[in-house]
Amino acid sequence: MIYLPSLRRILPPFVLMLIILAIYRSRIRSSIPAFVLHQPAPPQEGTRIDTSDFGTLAKGSRNDTSGIRNLIEREQYLLHPSSGTNVEKDPLSSSSPNSSQSLDPIFDVLFRCSRKPNKFTNHVRLPNIIRNISFVPPTISKPEARSFWNPTILPLPYWSPSRYLLVARVLTNGIYQQNVICEANTCYNSNVTDPKSSPSGDLPCTDHDLKVLGPAGGLRCVTEPMYLMVPSTPSKLCEGKSAIYIDIPGFHDPRIFWSGRGEPLMMVNAHSRYACFGLWSIDLRSLHTNLSSLLGNSPLFPSLGPISSYPHLTELTRNPPETRSAIEKNWFFFYPSTGESFLHHDIYDPLRPDSGRTFSKVVGGGFTTPNLTSLHESPCLPAGDTQRGRGEEGRNSAKREFFPKNGHWHQATPSLRMSLCSRADPFCVPSPENSVFFAIVHKKHFNLLGLPERYERYVMVWSAQAPYGMIGISKFPTLLANETAGGWWAWQNWWDEDGNRNVTERERRKAGMGGFDILGEEDGKEERGGKKEGMRKRQGGNETLSTQPNKETGSAATNLTVLAEERDRMEMMGNPWGGKDMWAGFTYTVSLSWAWRGQEWRGRYTSPLGESESKGERVKGGPELVDMGWGYWDDDVLLGIGIDDEGMGVARVRAGDLVGCLRGCGWIDDERPW
Repeated sequence: MIYLPSLRRILPPFVLMLIILAIYRSRIRSSIPAFVLHQPAPPQEGTRIDTSDFGTLAKGSRNDTSGIRNLIEREQYLLHPSSGTNVEKDPLSSSSPNSSQSLDPIFDVLFRCSRKPNKFTNHVRLPNIIRNISFVPPTISKPEARSFWNPTILPLPYWSPSRYLLVARVLTNGIYQQNVICEANTCYNSNVTDPKSSPSGDLPCTDHDLKVLGPAGGLRCVTEPMYLMVPSTPSKLCEGKSAIYIDIPGFHDPRIFWSGRGEPLMMVNAHSRYACFGLWSIDLRSLHTNLSSLLGNSPLFPSLGPISSYPHLTELTRNPPETRSAIEKNWFFFYPSTGESFLHHDIYDPLRPDSGRTFSKVVGGGFTTPNLTSLHESPCLPAGDTQRGRGEEGRNSAKREFFPKNGHWHQATPSLRMSLCSRADPFCVPSPENSVFFAIVHKKHFNLLGLPERYERYVMVWSAQAPYGMIGISKFPTLLANETAGGWWAWQNWWDEDGNRNVTERERRKAGMGGFDILGEEDGKEERGGKKEGMRKRQGGNETLSTQPNKETGSAATNLTVLAEERDRMEMMGNPWGGKDMWAGFTYTVSLSWAWRGQEWRGRYTSPLGESESKGERVKGGPELVDMGWGYWDDDVLLGIGIDDEGMGVARVRAGDLVGCLRGCGWIDDERPW
């Protein structure tokens, strides 16, 4: 018999166990599954983002940033955070990634075009007019000496006595900046509009409303406007051309909107802790105290209101730091659910124009992840619109011309979420699969002097499902019924009017080249696409548009042209032009919101968020706070419009009319140049 000491007796089994353990822990364990007792769970679909560089996330901040890095690493952000999402699958496609793509029928409505573009300007004209905005409430009898511009509008919940919040900039001499806020209502002229067909939420105009707003009605403060008192912020670095801004106090370009949690938020441009100008967010309840009590008084869900994510002014970031610009502008939030928020930075990356857009997830305190745009996303903008040219220099250079030949793209408004079906459809159950996000973007063109010639209005649309891929952008820019586009003659702008197509070449030359109307009367000299000084008269009985501030409304564009269809048709029988001229030097859209939805939505409202999303349950009552940023295809939206950097207006448009007729991203569906 072989005798082994105690230590030698246990040594072989011990060595064997070490070998087995080493094999199990090694990289080759997957090749010998017999030794693996418990297979690890499969990784979540998507692309893991390297978090090794997140140490620079809070660079430049003086705030306590401890825990931010751990938070991001613990979250392990994936490019496609929701399970079951194929990294290769395009949200437009109903086929597998490796087969030829076909349009998912859900999105087909987005690509239908019901109106032909103008043959000269390439714009599509919508039938809705721009109406006036006034900051003079009914309780104030004295004239308003101030002028206002850049209006941004927020619908209030259905139980509110007022319909909207209205914020706008005060026109100053440029050495300081001021902004005001008021509660407001929209009204219509009951003398020309049947109350049964009046827009939902609009009230009949009083005689004084019509005196202040004009015969088309519009949006008017019902409370006295108050200055928004936002604390000053520091500026870390304003150099070169930006140095002139460092001593200008106040914030500018406010945008107000609802968060996915039902918070009324405002985003502003102000001095940055990281560069010269950055973007900051704050809850409006901190500035307009009436909101706190209002939001807690829901008839169905009384509460203290949603918890505030931005009780104080909080700067928003773009990461990594080397991707930041000296002046950041025009970002917007979007909210796939009540528990998460994303920041959309650019429609394309200015540092890498051929790389597509940039957006990130907000992790708290204004901090964000790096760009989450899918590597598989097809570009939405033609290469010539984001690069200097089509040659080698254009493809390899991120530097853009100061006056791009094809215009310059930039974001303009907050975003909204929309279900691609009708509110009245009993089979329409909102879900991420049948919903999209949309926002308005501008294509800015300059004249030979480097001044804005026109801002073309487009709509960008992206998926409400991860990875939130771009779906399309408007095939043609849009004009409203009384709006014109700079860079073309008046007769070219109005060519799509029925009465204008049979005008002779001689009459067109008179109307355009010499500044004459069709009757041969000289109406002053005017540059192409420009505006005359003082008052510009309209022929054919239309109203006038003053370019001087109106003392009663505080708006520089008060007496807007009223395009009543029946009257214009009668006038065009005798005057093919209907008296239409260039309406303004240029217009731009700064606000996008759902129109006010009141008690008429009771009993037929479906919430897209929370429990009712999966069950499709109907809830009694109008939209609750978490649903204020969401609507249906046939709901109306309000556009807040700036006019010539000195006036403002508002337009109400059916969402489907605004969003339809897209050009799919990465698709070539015709050869028409943009």
